[in-house]
Amino acid sequence: MAMKLPEPDFVQMFGEIHMLKAPLIYFDELEQKRHKVPAGFQSDLASVPRIIPALIVNDMGAITYPSFLHDFMYEEKYTSRATADRIFRQFAIQRGLAKPRAWIAWAGVRLNLYQAYKWNRNA
Repeated sequence: MAMKLPEPDFVQMFGEIHMLKAPLIYFDELEQKRHKVPAGFQSDLASVPRIIPALIVNDMGAITYPSFLHDFMYEEKYTSRATADRIFRQFAIQRGLAKPRAWIAWAGVRLNLYQAYKWNRNA
């Protein structure tokens, strides 16, 4: 059963950049590991290509926090890209995104060449 955590707060800084005002904590049940994104982390929330959310998500809330965590994992590289992408999908499902839609979002992340570039750039 998923741990219920308080909602972190974030603010739009400028353009597409958003900043967490409070830490984001996610517990990965598969690996029994806690992941924490610190307050102040900034993200463009573009883990998924912009066209995908418009097609699959009515409420961006289902992928907002998973996108923060995903971008943080890509920036810090403390896990593999495949694990970061899996956690993104699982977190989106826990946030209320239907499994088929979460799979599409995951596929968008896995097939996104820009994400692969970001991963390699941060290597």
